[in-house]
Amino acid sequence: LSGYQHPSAHRKVELLADAANIDILHLTIPPSGLSDGAHRSASGARQYSSMEVPVYWPHGKIDPHRVVFRSTLTAMRRFRPDIVHCEQEQEGLMAAQVALARFLFARRAPLILYSWQNILRKRSLPVLAICRYTLHAAQHILCASTGAENVLRVQGYKGGTTVAPMFG
Repeated sequence: LSGYQHPSAHRKVELLADAANIDILHLTIPPSGLSDGAHRSASGARQYSSMEVPVYWPHGKIDPHRVVFRSTLTAMRRFRPDIVHCEQEQEGLMAAQVALARFLFARRAPLILYSWQNILRKRSLPVLAICRYTLHAAQHILCASTGAENVLRVQGYKGGTTVAPMFG
């Protein structure tokens, strides 16, 4: 699942799709640049599925941290993933919604998030609540830097981390 709209952000999925014995359903937000349906992997030898999911922008403002998928629960219930990789910050509404969908329909699937956040800033109570929920739900978080990893630890995250800068 990714909240990124630029087509270059899909390159990671194309590369992952080349791996044998995995099926990928890539949920994106509009306008993602991908049509719904089958797409070729990076080598062209395999395929993966993509689905653009309608979203709601609270306050009418386009902000990938404050986006709500309208049908993530339906997609998760149908696909039943073995791994849920949500490329969103721990404080995003999308991350919380994905964590809930995973809890309801794919409990055994590990939840992996991604964090760029390398500065610990004051947060409002609702944002802190979302953060606590997603950190508790995540089994692993990919971090853009050791600074992002440090922020996670200060926020109380005890799960696994890997420092892996994002490349589109």
